[in-house]
Amino acid sequence: GLTDLRDAARLLRAQGHAFRVELLGPTDSNPDAVDAATLDAWQAAGEVVWHGATRDVRPYIAACHVLVLPTRLREGIPRTILEAMACGVPVVASRVGAYETLIRDGETGTLIPREDVDALAAALDRWLSDDAGRAAAGRAARAHVEENHAIESEARAIVAVYRRLLETGR
Repeated sequence: GLTDLRDAARLLRAQGHAFRVELLGPTDSNPDAVDAATLDAWQAAGEVVWHGATRDVRPYIAACHVLVLPTRLREGIPRTILEAMACGVPVVASRVGAYETLIRDGETGTLIPREDVDALAAALDRWLSDDAGRAAAGRAARAHVEENHAIESEARAIVAVYRRLLETGR
């Protein structure tokens, strides 16, 4: 997915958009992942700023206009998306795994087809070009997380499952 993001950023820069792509996190042992040497080369070329691993993502998320997660993998519910939405940041992500349960397409961010660089570039163009729309999506994202994914409601749901199991003897 990072190669798709780099390619989408190239398209947008060729159209005159000025922005930074900032990457957080360590490299991955997955053979399909982008390796450290490639990330270093992209950084040297000015295509990305790679911060590496960090314990506290909040200042980075708070400073960004949109969080982008163009994964090619099938994933569950990534904490990264919840963290961004809780910080009032819209999310552009691949339509994979549980992402559709988190992101309200067009309202709290944009879901794109997996491995579709043009769709990713169009989604980024939309959110980077519309300050008011991006702010509204950020507010909607935060409200969605507060209403549907607050830790208190998640904990209550887990307790309810255990109570049902205890009551039924399973």
